[in-house]
Amino acid sequence: MSGEEWDAYPNDVETEGHVLGAMMLAEHVIPDVYRVLGDQFNERDTVFYRPAHWIIYRTVITMWDVGAQPDAVTVAKALQDAGALGRVGGPVKLHDLIERVPTVANAGKYAEILQDVYRRRRVAVLREALRDASPDRARELTEEWTAAEALLQGTAGGTVPGRSWQPVDLGPILRGQHKRAVPTVGVARSDGLQFLYPGKEHSVIGEMESGKSWFCLASCAAELVEGNHVLYIHFEETDPTDTVERLQLLGVSAAVMLERFRFVGPDEPVRPDLLAALLDPAPTLAVLDGVNEAMSLHGHEIRQEDGAAAFRRHLVKPCTAVGAAVLAADHVVKDREKQGRGPLGSVHKGNAVNGSLILIENAEPFGRGQRGRSHVFVTKDRPGHLRGHGRATKTPGKTFMGELVVDDTRTEWDGLSLRIWAPADRDEDTAPADPHADDDEHVLDVVRTLVSAGEVATLRAVRAKSRFGNEKTADCLTRLVIDGRLVEEPGERKARTFVPTGSGSLSGGGSS
Repeated sequence: MSGEEWDAYPNDVETEGHVLGAMMLAEHVIPDVYRVLGDQFNERDTVFYRPAHWIIYRTVITMWDVGAQPDAVTVAKALQDAGALGRVGGPVKLHDLIERVPTVANAGKYAEILQDVYRRRRVAVLREALRDASPDRARELTEEWTAAEALLQGTAGGTVPGRSWQPVDLGPILRGQHKRAVPTVGVARSDGLQFLYPGKEHSVIGEMESGKSWFCLASCAAELVEGNHVLYIHFEETDPTDTVERLQLLGVSAAVMLERFRFVGPDEPVRPDLLAALLDPAPTLAVLDGVNEAMSLHGHEIRQEDGAAAFRRHLVKPCTAVGAAVLAADHVVKDREKQGRGPLGSVHKGNAVNGSLILIENAEPFGRGQRGRSHVFVTKDRPGHLRGHGRATKTPGKTFMGELVVDDTRTEWDGLSLRIWAPADRDEDTAPADPHADDDEHVLDVVRTLVSAGEVATLRAVRAKSRFGNEKTADCLTRLVIDGRLVEEPGERKARTFVPTGSGSLSGGGSS
């Protein structure tokens, strides 16, 4: 990389000089600088853009470590003894740095500025390296870039490393100045209630053709009509035709879509620079449609905790970092190896959701010229704003939130109508009866019995004891995991093993 190319990266050599000059002018500020910058041992990975500045800093810190007083004269002597005085510009350079210091009182603040500039530079360097990297090297660089970007997002504005371990100021909360998260993103229910929280991660799950895509697109339409930007990444469809048609049916004009809607149908892993471009300007909503396909595309293990964590680092966190509500659409997929229905890949995908987890169950099929209907439930609501607006069901943790109705009969309206109807006020009978409740309870009892007896509740063991078929047993386990009544963990040879919620983790496993 040429000197001109390197100069294009973020740098602040003037502030570097202020830090060094202040350290030589007033020894008492050195601890303030050191707390921010540390030792800076590695010349190839340092906050200092100018190599000469790194040499001076290391010399000052080394002298300070042994109790020597670093000033222009003593530092010059130390550099001369090390044969490095000429490399930094001689004694004149040292005196020049001291003369240019605005005030030594801000030395710590100057160091924070340098740290922030360095993090911006590192993100830019890694982004550039990704463009010409081989596939294997690109995976490594992507991990580094993601970590660097997360650090930058978390420290922009001068936050010092280690500060997150300082006690949080509780004053604003106790004085009532802290605003709790409120769902203000996406489609609104008939009474105005929305389901998505800004800057939080959400998931909408259900069987195929249950209405997940309608829920996602209705949320997109609501944001677009409000004048906001929306990002839609579809990992199962590269053709945007159906998506565009549905948005038009929901009242979004072509002009609005061209201006504020970004659709991506990737067939290759994401690169950090490409995702960063999609998030500028920042959307209020980012939809990730087809989570299992996305994880597979990026080489993440669907049923493993590390796979879910990597997916979150690469695709979710960059979106929430810019304030977008992330809505991941997932479904119960067919497990060909076990000839049954497996849960949503890894349950760890749901464990880390810090917004709402929305479950949709179809009651009447959707289709052109038809009126389709699905029940909408919330099975997780981390901020806690939604459940109070729903109706409890017989299944613990599963709250009925209303009916999603998509009417394309055009008998009452000229076009398609999509509404989410709130449950009738204080009518406990509005929550639909769960036709699977008895089967689920039976399977739950089987799991409890196996665990209580010290056995491992694998799919095979539960199926044998429940006397249900393979698919019916797997369906029950799926619903129990989704409802939060069972926890699935990997066993030996990737077997699916289950424990009741709150009974502790599994140790060991069996084969299913």
